[in-house]
Amino acid sequence: MERKPIERPLGLAELHDRFRRIALRVGLVGLVLVGAAFFVSVITGGVNAESFLEAGIYTVILAAIALSAHRDFRVRLVLHAGLTLLFLAYWAFTYTEFRMGDIAVDTLLYPIFIPVFIAIGLDYRLQLALAPVHGVMIWLVTPLYVEVVPFGAETLLQQQILTATMACFCALLIVLLALVQISRQKTDERLVAVIIEKNRLATTDPLTGLLNRRAFLEMLESSAGKHPELTLAFIDLNSFKPLNDQFGHAAGDAVLKAIAARLESHEAVISAARPGGDEFAAIIDPDLSAEETDKAIAAIYASLVHDVSWQDRLIHVGVSLGYAATSGAEGDIQACLGRADTAMRRVKAAGGGFGRYTAAIDAEAISASRLAISFPPALAAGHIRPALQPIVDARSKEIVCHELLARWTSSTGMRQPAPGEFIPVAEKLGLMNELLWTTLDQALKLWPHTSRSVSINISPGQLQTHNFVPKLRRIIDRHGFAAGDLVLEITENVALRNLSANAEALQEARRAGMKIALDDFGTGYSSLSLLSRLPLDILKIDHSLVHAASRNGDSTETAILRGALRLSHELGLVSCAEGVSSEEMALQMKIFGADQIQGFWVGRPQLVTPGSAPVKLAS
Repeated sequence: MERKPIERPLGLAELHDRFRRIALRVGLVGLVLVGAAFFVSVITGGVNAESFLEAGIYTVILAAIALSAHRDFRVRLVLHAGLTLLFLAYWAFTYTEFRMGDIAVDTLLYPIFIPVFIAIGLDYRLQLALAPVHGVMIWLVTPLYVEVVPFGAETLLQQQILTATMACFCALLIVLLALVQISRQKTDERLVAVIIEKNRLATTDPLTGLLNRRAFLEMLESSAGKHPELTLAFIDLNSFKPLNDQFGHAAGDAVLKAIAARLESHEAVISAARPGGDEFAAIIDPDLSAEETDKAIAAIYASLVHDVSWQDRLIHVGVSLGYAATSGAEGDIQACLGRADTAMRRVKAAGGGFGRYTAAIDAEAISASRLAISFPPALAAGHIRPALQPIVDARSKEIVCHELLARWTSSTGMRQPAPGEFIPVAEKLGLMNELLWTTLDQALKLWPHTSRSVSINISPGQLQTHNFVPKLRRIIDRHGFAAGDLVLEITENVALRNLSANAEALQEARRAGMKIALDDFGTGYSSLSLLSRLPLDILKIDHSLVHAASRNGDSTETAILRGALRLSHELGLVSCAEGVSSEEMALQMKIFGADQIQGFWVGRPQLVTPGSAPVKLAS
């Protein structure tokens, strides 16, 4: 069975790799030196049975060190044990040679320095332990050497002084090695501490100590490889900004730390993270059953919503928690995070609590989330294209204007998400102006009709955009459209948001020569007040009144419709009936006094395409 590698922290792993490379070189270089020495002995005729034994022992020790380093198996232990045995074996054979009188002039040089070279690779504790051994052995062999080679020590006292000096010198050499090794180990420890701290800062949230987003995703990938199904929880604190505003950021930090500690300490949580802000995420114990997981989530939620004590105060903590399970499919981790986040947002919108992701409930939110991702690149790639729907004179049926609409198409022209799906997404992303500039510029550039009047819809917030009206003027001027040919349609709901500022912005557009239409009239609650406060030119009657009047000739809706049309005439406004879907309805609107009509009977929205007739679309 293949041995699994030991997982080490980043700094320790680098240090271990360096140590392993050193051990491998020690083993291989040592084997080369032993082989070379043995080969020289063979050539010079100095080989005997003891030489074979000595070379064999050295070879076994050095081969064990090299093999241990190559296989990454207990490298430090094998290297230290091997070098210690090598040190002792060398002295055993050397002392034996001295005792047998196998001494030459240079014989003493080898035992002085070779054991020192062997001791270089040892831990400082072993070096300090072997230093006296080395000194004692030098003290033992030096007199034997002096008997053969006087070395300037002819009296007994001189021999004793020389022996003691040599022994102390050689022991001191290894002690100096140990001091160097101590300094080096301390440097390595500091380096490892720095690397570990750097890695900790790169993978953890500095405030709470939990994993950060990147490290959590790595943990998810690792856990997904070990478990076929994981349950992920996504947590958001309710009203965290007001809490900061009321108590200060120190209190907010205390709350975040408390939530992190509670989450991390719960027995059902195997890993927790703070992706950012007041958001937390957790991996739930995969060994729990579905029922046990639900109970664990309830327990986690209960532990999180306890009040947090801070400076003799109790701060209430509200939490929204959503959770979801992976499907086991490859690449499902990110999707599962999205599902848990969606469930959390649903729970938060309901006032807090906890809830599991349910496809029947949350699928619409997931779809909107996907649209939010795909809409910006689709707009940039030109897949959001302009479409025009005609508005005609109720009496002559001649086209007097076109309403500019947007349609999402693929590169092949096939229809994609409906406007009711992507327009709210564009508004949420703050891309309504970009959508308007893009579609208006394309429509005017490829204008396919003789009628030169175009009506555009204005969404919430657009009127308050800096330089909104000047930007419109630049676009229509570039294509030779007069300002009087541009109609801005604003709904009651839009107008009522910051009414004074909207009225001022519409006055600016009016002064620039543009016309103003109040769209969907009759669906709100303050329509009459808007008629007196906004600078209007056109009143567009909502299709709901038009259809109701068509179905019930003497109904209340019919009376309201007739009254709205009369009111528009008395105010000097052009009236337009929307939603006309049949010839009978068109005739009825003419009889009722509508100036203009719009609807599918008049014409469906058509894509503006270069060099060809517009492509008709279903609504």
